[in-house]
Amino acid sequence: MSEFNESTNEQEVFYCRKCGNKIIDNSPFCSKCGAPTKDEAVISSTSSKSTADIGRILAFVAIGIALISSFMPFMTYSVFGVTKNYTLWDSEFIMFTLFGFLLLILAFVSVARKKKTRGKDARIVGLLFPADMLIEYFYNKARLSDTKLLGESYDLSNLLQPGIGFYLVLIGSVMLIVSGFMMREKKK
Repeated sequence: MSEFNESTNEQEVFYCRKCGNKIIDNSPFCSKCGAPTKDEAVISSTSSKSTADIGRILAFVAIGIALISSFMPFMTYSVFGVTKNYTLWDSEFIMFTLFGFLLLILAFVSVARKKKTRGKDARIVGLLFPADMLIEYFYNKARLSDTKLLGESYDLSNLLQPGIGFYLVLIGSVMLIVSGFMMREKKK
């Protein structure tokens, strides 16, 4: 609070806590020193705190979406009307999936511990996690671009399409980046 009051029988008289000047008409600022009155100080501190809290909640939701996406079809491959779905756990490159999980666990721990760097950590993971998964997707797509069948080379990369898990990774990552900016510490 930046003001205190003195009760009289007729009305309350307010004084600035910073300079002691009398505050007229419940002004939001002191007319002498410009210090905010109690209403302004409370509003500004609660709004920045609630933004950080919403950012934390958004980060947890984003991490959950990213984790769920690993069990959803990440890639679909259709040949002659037969469709095969692949999750991130079906891949021969399980190291990409494990690295992505490690990133998500680190983001979760950072956000849960309320570290000062949690916003930065969330933004970094929000960028690295989809990069990790996109490398796996495009590697598989490139691998199919020069497929040998019966001695001839074919481009089958157009048969590989992103699945729902692919899009959930992107959505979760964008949410994680946004939450990182919401949790960012204000410089004073």
